[in-house]
Amino acid sequence: MNSLFEIPAGIMERGLFTMDMALKTAQSALQMITGQERLQPLQAPPLAGPADLDTAVADFANRLARIVRFTHWDGAAPGVAFREVTSAARRSFGQFDLRDPHNSAFPVQLALSFGTLFVQQGLRLLAAAQVVRPSEYPRFLTDFFESFTDAPVFLSLEYRELLEKYEARLAERPDDDATRCELGRTQIKCGLHEQAAKNLLVTNSKGTIRRVQAPLVRKFRMQVQTTVAIPQGRQVNHSGQIVR
Repeated sequence: MNSLFEIPAGIMERGLFTMDMALKTAQSALQMITGQERLQPLQAPPLAGPADLDTAVADFANRLARIVRFTHWDGAAPGVAFREVTSAARRSFGQFDLRDPHNSAFPVQLALSFGTLFVQQGLRLLAAAQVVRPSEYPRFLTDFFESFTDAPVFLSLEYRELLEKYEARLAERPDDDATRCELGRTQIKCGLHEQAAKNLLVTNSKGTIRRVQAPLVRKFRMQVQTTVAIPQGRQVNHSGQIVR
């Protein structure tokens, strides 16, 4: 039975490898026709931006993913997102001079580069599908997307701007539990556990924990309660309540 499921995966894998080779061959041919120099190993950090088109496309795709995740799509959000996409394009492709004759085939090379990126991502997803159970694959994709979009934020020390963005959103809409939950999760990742407790364990006028419609609150509740309880010499029971 397992061999029956492996056959389609093998066919898809060979097809993707063939597409990847064809796209890379076309890229090499265009590079030779336009007289572009072969990519050399970096001698210094690329402070001006990605040094080659493939890296620029990957950087732009990463920025797009972060915009999709961290943008609240209501009200004026589409306009803000459009400006962020424009800014991301300038950061990723700003070093390519389209007036340079060597970049005369830039639109075609750009399409080929996006094609190779999608094929490579398809190969990664196919490989993951062979080791992750189908019932857990959606959760795997969610966790992968979160890690994929989180890494650049923390590596580039942009988490302060992200926290400020969430706080500004909550200043406008204090009842936005989804944003409050994301703010708390981000604060936990930054080690700001006390601030996270204030957001993830929001209480109403009756002193009971507000039900935030996100399963991740249950996931982090015990961690936040423990962080608050230990410095005070208290304990946390199995339900997540602080006891003396």
